[in-house]
Amino acid sequence: MRAKILIVEDDNILSQQLKKVLVKNNYDVDTAFNSIDFFRVYDNFEPDVILLDIFLEDSPLDGLEILENLYDREEKKPKIIVLSAMSEREQIERVNNFNIFNYVEKGVNFKLHHLLLSVENAVRLKIQEEKAYKLQLENRSLKSKYDPNAYFVGECDAIKKLRDDIKRYARADEDVILVGETGTGKEVAAKYYSRYSPRHGKSFEVLNSSAIPDTLIESELFGYEKGAFTGADTKKEGMFERANGGILFLDEVAILNPLVQTKLLRAIEYRNIQVIGGGEKEVDTRLVMATNDDLHDLVNTGKFRKDLFYRIEANVLTLPPLRERGSDIILLMNTFFETHSPKYSSHVVDNPMDILPELLTFSWDGNIRELFNFCKHIMIREKTITNEVILDYLNKKKENYRKYPANSVNQYFHETKFKKALGQFETDFIKNILRKTNGNVVKAAELMELDYSTLYKKLRRLGINLKG
Repeated sequence: MRAKILIVEDDNILSQQLKKVLVKNNYDVDTAFNSIDFFRVYDNFEPDVILLDIFLEDSPLDGLEILENLYDREEKKPKIIVLSAMSEREQIERVNNFNIFNYVEKGVNFKLHHLLLSVENAVRLKIQEEKAYKLQLENRSLKSKYDPNAYFVGECDAIKKLRDDIKRYARADEDVILVGETGTGKEVAAKYYSRYSPRHGKSFEVLNSSAIPDTLIESELFGYEKGAFTGADTKKEGMFERANGGILFLDEVAILNPLVQTKLLRAIEYRNIQVIGGGEKEVDTRLVMATNDDLHDLVNTGKFRKDLFYRIEANVLTLPPLRERGSDIILLMNTFFETHSPKYSSHVVDNPMDILPELLTFSWDGNIRELFNFCKHIMIREKTITNEVILDYLNKKKENYRKYPANSVNQYFHETKFKKALGQFETDFIKNILRKTNGNVVKAAELMELDYSTLYKKLRRLGINLKG
């Protein structure tokens, strides 16, 4: 595949001349004359190298502002060769802040062969970096394939015991239920179970109950025959059958309706399922279930069947929250930085262990998921990550929590106007339920005991964005 070059130049004659020469040298070339053209072309063209004029006349953004917007993005960066008719020291210093590949003067000092050599070298470096990045990804993939502990980072006593327990249940080929707060890594634990199971290498199916409307859960799990109900034009195989001989990871099991819980119990007890509109089928499917709710509370309130609970209560494995895992937070951070920093062209120069006490002063209510997003945010925005940088972002995070304290009624007491306080509470309450259902509005309406259309009206009135 030919390397892609994007020319961003307001001089149409020069732009076409450069394009003609580059095409002749076997490059795939596109052009843009201002910042509007640039962002329209950039996303579709995905250039390897950009020839960027700094002074763009009649353009909403000049070249430096384009660079600023470009380097705020997450994707791997193209190589930048800056074109300019001026070479003032201040301008060069500003441009170099963006780690450009080269700076080429236009005008009387311009030499075409120098530009072509620069483009060739930039393309060669881009290809080398992509090969290195691909090798890193392959290495991490192999590491996770052959090193079971790569799935489950942590050395605190609670995690060591959990790993040992998971191994025992997996090797015994027993159904288990994983209980832990949101973000503690229940799917990671399920994959760790799979690694030590005699079923490893066979089907591993995943179903998040909260992401599917209650009316469809039964058919997703157990399947249906053609003509079983209106709209059943073809036969559908359920996830129990697809995972036959393997493992089914059933997340958010506690929100299943009583009918599905009954059929789930039968599948556990007798390895037998009832297909909708059809007969019974034997299945050899191992279940790894998960929930972030307290099962005892759900049983006491009648939301979870007692007989199902008694069948699985001896096989409950609890995942500890991040705040109880001590220095594991450093192992996790280092893993995130090592794994993802090449993607964001960032690198860590300090050992976060030196700032462990400060990191432990934060509660990390979102657990590992929150920590990962925290690290990702830093990698996107910072090329060099020091402990000072990490603490700066941590302090900003703490400040945001102080302004908008989570899980506290005090935030509403600061407001004197009843309607405004009520609106704030409604917004926070609905967002919390939507987090529990992974943005599934149908499931959220059911949990809140609201009509589906009523909840949608509230979402529009309160300006709640399901994507954010």
